[in-house]
Amino acid sequence: MRTLAVRWTHDNGLAGERGLEKDAFVCVERIRELVADGTGVSYERDFLPPVPGLRELPARGLGKNSLTEVLLRAGLWPDHGEQRVSERRIDAHEADPPGRRPRPGTTAPMTRYDRAPDLV
Repeated sequence: MRTLAVRWTHDNGLAGERGLEKDAFVCVERIRELVADGTGVSYERDFLPPVPGLRELPARGLGKNSLTEVLLRAGLWPDHGEQRVSERRIDAHEADPPGRRPRPGTTAPMTRYDRAPDLV
């Protein structure tokens, strides 16, 4: 797993869906790669609540820690998950991860995991 970016983002739709008052999230963008040759096999984007231990991530990044380790250190303990898969056309940013070059407009499956009401 290679981290591409850790940044602040705003998403009114996600905040509304989750019943949150604020629409600010820490967004972690990553590429899952094959161990054998580094080929990118999935583009993943995680939206995290801006709680202590996570809101500092855009300034310092994940470092060598896994996202699970960072969540646990912030006091977030996922206990279950739900997976949803849908498709949409990818944009130029999503189409250009190193090791994989689909064209913008390509239809790609999108998977979403919800772990807990306060952990998106």
